[in-house]
Amino acid sequence: MLFRSLLVAVGVVGVAVAWGEWRGWPWLAQPLATGLSHVLHRPVTLASAAGQPAVRVHFVPTLRIEAPALRIGGPAWSPDQDLLRLTDGTVVVGYGQLWQVARGGPIHLREVSARGLQLQLEQDDLGRANWQLGDAHTAAHRLSAISLRLRALCSRLRSTSAANLPALRRCAITSSYSSASVRSLMLACLLQT
Repeated sequence: MLFRSLLVAVGVVGVAVAWGEWRGWPWLAQPLATGLSHVLHRPVTLASAAGQPAVRVHFVPTLRIEAPALRIGGPAWSPDQDLLRLTDGTVVVGYGQLWQVARGGPIHLREVSARGLQLQLEQDDLGRANWQLGDAHTAAHRLSAISLRLRALCSRLRSTSAANLPALRRCAITSSYSSASVRSLMLACLLQT
């Protein structure tokens, strides 16, 4: 009798998990965004507008987030500029990477894909950089080195989009200095729909 009850309980849990994975756990989007905000020390928003597909979260085999809009805000010293905005994006993170981030390590994403991407990188005279997630206090990479890598990425995207990708409508990098001695670099890419 106990074995049968245990078997039924395992079956019910298995069906519930399978159903949640199939639906994409849309009711977990807000708690996930809140948890990510806590770990990254930034505001994180996962959103879908009326008439758009809902945010979908999958936990098997890795954490996979599919959202019509994903936003990671800036740090406390630069709250007006978002670090990242994705349109129709998918982000895949392994559980090992999440464990490293929770323990103060760097984040390594397995996959990021999007129809639109806006990346705003900033670094101030004290060496603080908005791409430092969590409790980091100094930038491991200077903005000038990252600028060269992003420019190379834009060139590669432009050259491969004709044959392999949907048409790349825009891929632009702009850099500027603000009055508060903050150097800023912005990458914006948008695929043709």
